[in-house]
Amino acid sequence: MSKKEKRFSYELSNTLFGEVAMIIVDNRTGVNYLHTSGTGGLCPLYNVDGTLIVTPVEKIEEK
Repeated sequence: MSKKEKRFSYELSNTLFGEVAMIIVDNRTGVNYLHTSGTGGLCPLYNVDGTLIVTPVEKIEEK
């Protein structure tokens, strides 16, 4: 990843309980995060089995 490439990308934006909720993907690791605008919260997203939700880096680069 060159210095000009963005570290994070926004995958989805929606309104949740009156706040903007966004799914953010780390372009280096593929880890998905949930960010809420009103409280400024940021947390990783997990699968049902407790593992992190990870987008394969190859799929990120295709976008």
